[in-house]
Amino acid sequence: MANNRPNRTGTWMLIHQVTATYMITDGNFTAHNYLIRNSNQHPLNTQENLQGHLWDLSWDKDSKSYLISPHQKCNGETLYLEAQDTTSSSQEAFVNQESLETVDIQRKKRQRWILEPVSLDRKTYAIRSLFFEDYALGIQNNYCQPNLFIVALPTYGKPTIHHYWRVYNPFKDK
Repeated sequence: MANNRPNRTGTWMLIHQVTATYMITDGNFTAHNYLIRNSNQHPLNTQENLQGHLWDLSWDKDSKSYLISPHQKCNGETLYLEAQDTTSSSQEAFVNQESLETVDIQRKKRQRWILEPVSLDRKTYAIRSLFFEDYALGIQNNYCQPNLFIVALPTYGKPTIHHYWRVYNPFKDK
């Protein structure tokens, strides 16, 4: 792994550091082209088919980045977090899940994510798109409330606290 960074391959929750909300699939289940939201639902849903708060990170050594997928499958198929193919002032850069089948080079890049360390906490990162290097995941319009879309927001050079996400392993980090 580059720069001696810890390998974060595994199953995680992704906790937004400003709002203390977590990334979740829309509706708490997985389907093609679903948007991603933040949530503060507590307690966490433990029903097997409604665990949209769990995400699998897998290291892609060729691109030196991560594939991020919902832990639960969609009819047995793994779907992947994907940045939209555009960024615009109308917030068109929502994050989608798409199948990796028959993807082109640009789509592959939109499904690759860089975990950029942003603090002394070794589990806190900005999640940058490999395709849009000047953007990182944040909450729509930087609003501090739950149930909003997770979007790729401009970093203007360096991620701000609104781009900070902590990886949390709900199985081990008790």
